[in-house]
Amino acid sequence: DERIGYNSTKSWAGQSFQPDAQEINGVEIEVRRYGNPENLTVHIRETLTGADLTNGTAEIATGNISTSWGTWLVVNFNPAVSITPGQTYYIVLTTTSENTGNYYRWGSRLDSGNPYNDGALYRCTSGGSCTEQFVEGSGWNFDEYEDARFRTFAYSSLVGGLVIVDKTDADPNNWTVLSNLYDTGSGLI
Repeated sequence: DERIGYNSTKSWAGQSFQPDAQEINGVEIEVRRYGNPENLTVHIRETLTGADLTNGTAEIATGNISTSWGTWLVVNFNPAVSITPGQTYYIVLTTTSENTGNYYRWGSRLDSGNPYNDGALYRCTSGGSCTEQFVEGSGWNFDEYEDARFRTFAYSSLVGGLVIVDKTDADPNNWTVLSNLYDTGSGLI
């Protein structure tokens, strides 16, 4: 797992991914908090340090984040974030403070078989250098065999609802449709 807001060597984290849809309605991340850190911000970007995509940012209040593992935080983007299928994007988690007693941890999976071939977990390891685009030694580093625990979701006209797919396994045969949610007219999905 990766610490966010822990200290200047563990301040931000990002996960690259390649979507299959033309838009993203949200992401789910397995994240927990320790203590009472500043709010967590979730960004969707074309580069680790670039601008957020239109509608691709959400600030999550500290109190809405669990203090235990096993809880997935749902982050909705409304309206949806427009993307290009097959292009690399980044989910980046940031906070405005660094405190070894008040921080977040983003769950991850480390496996020599590479749990998710279409991306990697990135760490910002030198505070202010996090504003630079990823270049080995620029403040960002990654492990090709470790991936953050994340899910993306999008509305699908093919099934008439919202499809949430767990793609954290490299083998598409092991991808799991977690739920198909349909709008019954209530306006809530």
